[in-house]
Amino acid sequence: MTPEVVAVPDAPLGAADATRRWGVRCPDAKVRWPGVTRPEAAALLERVTAGALVPDELLIQVDLGVVLSDGAGPYLVDADGLLVLVVDAHPVLAGLHIAMGQPGPESARIGAVRPLGTAACWSWACRADVAAAARIAALDALVGADREGALPAWAVRANSAGIP
Repeated sequence: MTPEVVAVPDAPLGAADATRRWGVRCPDAKVRWPGVTRPEAAALLERVTAGALVPDELLIQVDLGVVLSDGAGPYLVDADGLLVLVVDAHPVLAGLHIAMGQPGPESARIGAVRPLGTAACWSWACRADVAAAARIAALDALVGADREGALPAWAVRANSAGIP
């Protein structure tokens, strides 16, 4: 199957902004990035067609002019359609940034992301869905990672127990 831009009428991000009701159907027939605009989806389509990246690790940078983030940012949309905020640069690991989204009221998706350079694309270096009560501990553990090789172990711990 050839990747294509598709309408996603029920995209959660489209509830408040009717232009955010697009996504990309990938070669495996799964629709990813629901909640992007049509031009954002077209930029993603180029990346997916190139085939150099794992689609589930790819995020697209989006502009949300009415959302305030107290100096953090940018905002990204991940393959699940989750709005993710880049919180800050990682204090030790060059080129990596701490990012967080909220897939539900009782959980947070936390991880490290890196910009890919062109077309406002980013990728997850690691990520975990953790219980809301463990969010601060998971962020502290991620910030404390002192080498990129420590990130997979952080993700396994955080994903398996919901805490670092």
